[in-house]
Amino acid sequence: MSLDNVVEDIRDEARARAEEIREQGEHRAEEIIETAETDADEPVVESLRAALRADGRDDEPVGATYGADSRHYVEAGVPTVLFGPGDIDQAHFPDETVEWAEVEVARDVIRETAARFLQSR
Repeated sequence: MSLDNVVEDIRDEARARAEEIREQGEHRAEEIIETAETDADEPVVESLRAALRADGRDDEPVGATYGADSRHYVEAGVPTVLFGPGDIDQAHFPDETVEWAEVEVARDVIRETAARFLQSR
């Protein structure tokens, strides 16, 4: 068997597994991913919202239907928020990109959030 045949076999197997995962989709995710929620009146949430408002951005909290490691912190009693640059619809795909301007905005908002949160303590 040639190297090209081995590579093609691996690609075929990867395609088959990807299709199997796509078919299982949401059902599979519901079985393995625990949900997490942080109250909107938690200081970390209020700090982020204030920082977003100060930067002229929408500060309305929204839920999401994807898994994130934040659920482990919430489970341990640590109030947690998810915020950052980019578009979740592009995340974890080939050619995933984030505009540098979005990174700079996120940096500024996170810095302001941290300052506000630490002042609230």
